[in-house]
Amino acid sequence: MDEIELTKRLIGINFENPPCDEEKAAKFIASVLSRIGIKSEIVEIDKKRFNVIAEIGKGDGLILSSHMDTVPIGNADSWKHGPLSGEVSNGKIYGRGAVDTKGGLAVQLTLLSTFMIRSSTSFLSALSKHTPLSLCNVLSHVMYFRILPIE
Repeated sequence: MDEIELTKRLIGINFENPPCDEEKAAKFIASVLSRIGIKSEIVEIDKKRFNVIAEIGKGDGLILSSHMDTVPIGNADSWKHGPLSGEVSNGKIYGRGAVDTKGGLAVQLTLLSTFMIRSSTSFLSALSKHTPLSLCNVLSHVMYFRILPIE
């Protein structure tokens, strides 16, 4: 699945905050990680707030970050393109979170997939505000991907 299809799939999952129910999104992200060969664990850290934690390798690396939740859709009837449609029009993907930040998350997952296919380099991926590897512990529900060197 490429970054465009991933973005469309993520846009189709409603995880507005409030009320925020990230379970479906966490399960989807964990399934994508599984398909690219990265084992993960889903951890409920608060009522309906989830982290996806995955780890491969050891050592220093590169961290990419993102988050799962979005601001509320508001009045869906006022949207030119459905807020959960992931519709592509004139070379753009429309929907809640396309820019902030489901699109970025899709690119990161695609990067991991591409790198896993083309390299034997190790990875550490975590979606967590409660990880000791977090550079931004004040942020909630952030996704970290650390690309680690070959051992």
